[in-house]
Amino acid sequence: MVKNEQQLSNFWLGFTFGAIVTGGAAYLLGTKHGRKMLHELLELSEDWEENLADIIEEVSEVVEEKGGEIIDEVRKLPPPAKNHTSLQSLLNKMRTLSPQSKKEKRFFIKE
Repeated sequence: MVKNEQQLSNFWLGFTFGAIVTGGAAYLLGTKHGRKMLHELLELSEDWEENLADIIEEVSEVVEEKGGEIIDEVRKLPPPAKNHTSLQSLLNKMRTLSPQSKKEKRFFIKE
């Protein structure tokens, strides 16, 4: 019964997804506004590679210019305070304060 419900659920999920995709395609290809939008999207995707290359080049230039300055500033920072508690010490405190639970029987699990 559960498997049948899962298959039915998958059917409606696929049906809904297909209806949305078909509706979007009909809008983009069937209306003037949709075709204009599709044309703009295609132009944007053609320019994407050039724009991405320009952005990567600008970022690499900034990193080369500012990289040394940033490293020097980081070295000037004081060391972190030693009074911070570590995650392990917090976990140990939680274990000692929490009530001891009984070991539960686990069915269908090989030990």
